[in-house]
This record gives sequence, C-alpha cells and structure tokens, in this order.
Amino acid sequence: MVVGATTPDVIDDVLAASAAVGRRADVLSEPSAVIVAWRRAAAVFLDVGLAEALVAHRPPRRTGVYLVGDDGAALAALSVPLGAEVVVLPAGVGLLAGLLADDPAAPRGRTVAVIGGCGGVGASTLAAGLAFACHQGGQHAALVDLDVTGGGLDLLLGAERVAGWRWPQLAFVGGRVGDLGGGLPQIEGVTLVSMARGEALDVGREPLATVLGALVRHHDLVVLDPGRSASGVVRDGVAAAGVVVLIVRGDVRGVAAARETLQTLEVADPLVLVRPMAGTGVVLGQVEQALGLPVMAELPHERRLVEFAELGEPPVRLGRRPWGRAVAAVARGVMSDE
Repeated sequence: MVVGATTPDVIDDVLAASAAVGRRADVLSEPSAVIVAWRRAAAVFLDVGLAEALVAHRPPRRTGVYLVGDDGAALAALSVPLGAEVVVLPAGVGLLAGLLADDPAAPRGRTVAVIGGCGGVGASTLAAGLAFACHQGGQHAALVDLDVTGGGLDLLLGAERVAGWRWPQLAFVGGRVGDLGGGLPQIEGVTLVSMARGEALDVGREPLATVLGALVRHHDLVVLDPGRSASGVVRDGVAAAGVVVLIVRGDVRGVAAARETLQTLEVADPLVLVRPMAGTGVVLGQVEQALGLPVMAELPHERRLVEFAELGEPPVRLGRRPWGRAVAAVARGVMSDE
C-alpha cells in the first residue's frame, strides 16, 4: 500500500488505520515515486497536493485509489480524473480502517460512456441496450443518466412510475457509501439512476464520484448516458469512463459533428460505431479517414426503436433482431479483456 502525501494529518491517519488492520504502508512524498508504484500498489492514498500533481501526469486508470484530506470540495474535484474515492477528515477517519480491510483484489465493474456524435443517433437507446445485453449475459448492470436536458431515461424505458431514487435524492451524497441498488429503480434486472423532471438539478462532482464508486463496486458494467453538452457533469462522466462509445451518423455533417464532439469532450480513443444513412454515399473507410479512428461496427437501422421509445418499451425486447445482435456484440467487446 502507498501513501502519497506531504500533509502530516493525512499521513498519520492513514498509517494509524493501516497499523490497526495489520497492513504495511510506504509513504512517498514525490509524484515521480508514486507514479512508479502506481500499478503495483494494492491501494493508493493521496492528499490534495500529490493528487493534483498526478492529475497532470494522467496515470492509467486503476481501482483502489483514495483521496484523503479536510477539503471535501478540492478532493471531489480531483476524484473523477483519477477515478478515486474521497475520504474527508476528520469525519472519515473511521472509514479508513474499513477501506484498508477491503480485499484490494476484489473485482470492480467497468464503466462505459455512450455519446452521440450529433443529436438523434440513438445514444440513449444504445446505452440502455448495452446495459440490458450485459444483464442478459448473466452479469449485473447499471444505467446512469447524466443528461440534464434529456427528459429522464426512465421515460425512455417506461419506468417513470417505478419507485426508487432519482438524482434529486442522490444530489447530496458524498464520501463512500454502500450498495445503492436496493434504493434505485430496477428495470428488467438493470439498475437505473435517472434524472427527474420539473426539478432544476446540477449533479455535483462529489455526488457523481460517490454514486459511480458505489455502482462499480456492486455491478459488472456501469453504462453512462452523459449527453453531448460541455457541462461539468458531462465532462466528468466521460472522464470517469474506462471506455467511450461514439455513434457517428454516416453522412458528411454527421462526421463533422462527431469530430467537434470528440474535441469538445476531449475524448482521445473511443470505440466508433457508424449509423448508416441511406443515399449519402459515405462509407466506413471515409469515416475512419475523417476521424482518424477505426470503426468497430455499423449499427443497423431498426424502425421499431422509435415505436418502442414512444411506448416506453425497453429495447431488450429487440435482442433477436439485427440491432439487438449488434448491440450484444458491442457489449461483448466492451466487457472483453483483450
């Protein structure tokens, strides 16, 4: 275990908690030393100063990273780019021993964000389809709505009357929480975190980090539907994802819009899907050349998706049609270790 810190209170509290559970901790005060130990350490505890330095280096994503200190707002701002959980002192001292007692090798779920290169390409529907495909494959999936202007994913899935917490009830959570699944809506076996209607809401960084942290501890796949705006929650959601799936409309404007979306959201290496448009003449090779990215697959047109959306029918019922088979293949690719 590594403690990357120069703050005496942080060092003392983490060392005391590690001693209480019989674990050894190495204290490192230089960012370069923490980076060397980043991959091999069972867990990494950072104060604000070392966390800020590491964000600039953009280390690879890993589990078991915790930010510790007395400035909750500063820790929350750093938690998403590092994929870290937050422990605010002094109230969080009691959490440290529990965190250190956790099995660092315990599996954590994968997080994927689905974004549309432009509007109307079915990003929300694909996000839902990936979650349902994961569930049908025998794994535990969650679907998270981050689009404050999207009207709520529960409407798309016909779940607006299903009991459970929406973002307004989660907007003030912080730190580390347990399994949220019992309080969230369940649709066809998939856990849903949806926006609500009629309430102005700006999901903050700390609630977002807390909710995603809880979901990845208890789900195999967490699918984010962030929308396309340049808001803080969208940027943070995309940054938190280990994989980003980009849907590109297969015409000239669609490709141009996708390029702008990638630049705006600072997405470097997405999985690209193309939604073909009849009569445009744009082929996959042209999309790859324009974006400088390989295309994973085409997303077949499915005329029944509009009908299902209007009726609030989950797209899980399209699993045997070409669109459903394509989504299942994408889900397998997302969950693959290759």
